[in-house]
Amino acid sequence: MLYYMTDVKISKLLVILALLIRPTFPFKLEVGPGKTYLKPSLAATVAHNGDTVEIAPGIYEGDACTWSANNLTLRASSAYAHLESKGVTVQGKGIWVIKGNNTLVENLEFSGASVADQNGAGIRQEGANLTIRHCFFHDNEDGILAGANAASDILIEYTEFARNGFGDGYSHNMYINQVKSFTLRYCYSHHAKVGHNIKSRALKNTILCNRSLDGFDGTASYELDLPNGGPTLIAGNVFQQGPATENPAIRLTMWKWRFRAGLKSEDANGVGSADPVVSARSL
Repeated sequence: MLYYMTDVKISKLLVILALLIRPTFPFKLEVGPGKTYLKPSLAATVAHNGDTVEIAPGIYEGDACTWSANNLTLRASSAYAHLESKGVTVQGKGIWVIKGNNTLVENLEFSGASVADQNGAGIRQEGANLTIRHCFFHDNEDGILAGANAASDILIEYTEFARNGFGDGYSHNMYINQVKSFTLRYCYSHHAKVGHNIKSRALKNTILCNRSLDGFDGTASYELDLPNGGPTLIAGNVFQQGPATENPAIRLTMWKWRFRAGLKSEDANGVGSADPVVSARSL
C-alpha cells in the first residue's frame, strides 16, 4: 500500500533531518511553499547563530514563533511576506517574540496580533539590539513592544505603522521601553488607536525625517511621547494631529516639557526640536 505524505509532514521530516545533519556555520534557511521549511515557525526551531532566514512572498496565516538564536537576519526574499496572526500568538505575547541578540528584520508585514492582556505585538523584542527595515505593522494591539534592556540599541527605518492599539490608551503603534538608544528614521506612523503614534522610554532618542500623521479621522493621543526625557534629537519630521483625538491640544511630550506648534525648544537634558507641527482643527 502506498503512503502519501502531506506537505506539512514532509516539511516536519525535513526539519528533523536538518537538525541531525546541518553544519554549524551560518546558513540560509528558505521558507515558503516548495521550500525546505513550509512556514517561519519551522525555521525558528532549527535556526542557529548567524543564520539568514529568507521567507518567500505570500501570506502566512496563524503562524507564530520565538526566535532565540543570535545574529539572525529574518527577511522576505523579495516583496513583503505577511505574517497574519488569525488569533495565533506565541507565549501570549505576539506573532514573533525575539529573544536573541543582534537581529535584523526586513521586508515583512505583521498584522492582527491580539492576546489576553491586550498587548499583542507584531514583534515583542526581548533580546538586545534590533534593526527593522522596510516593514509594515498594522492592526495589532501593539505594533512593536520592546522590553527594557540597558544594553540594547534599536533602529527602525523605512517602516510603516498603522492602526495599532487596543483602544485603551495603553497600547501604541510602537512602544520602546528603557533601552540604551532608539533611532526612528524615514518612517510613517499613523492612526494609532487612542494610543501614541510613537512612544519611547529609551535613554537616548533620535527621531529623524518621519511622518506622524492622523488625517481627519485619526484618534491617536500623542504624535510623539518621550516621557523619560534624556538626550534627544528630533529633526526633519512632520507631526499632524486629527480632530478626533481625546487630547485637547496637539503636543509632543518629553519628560515635563510640552512642545506646541511653531515653537523651538530645548531643555537641560539636551532635548531639542525644530519640526513643523500641524493640527487638523486649524486647517
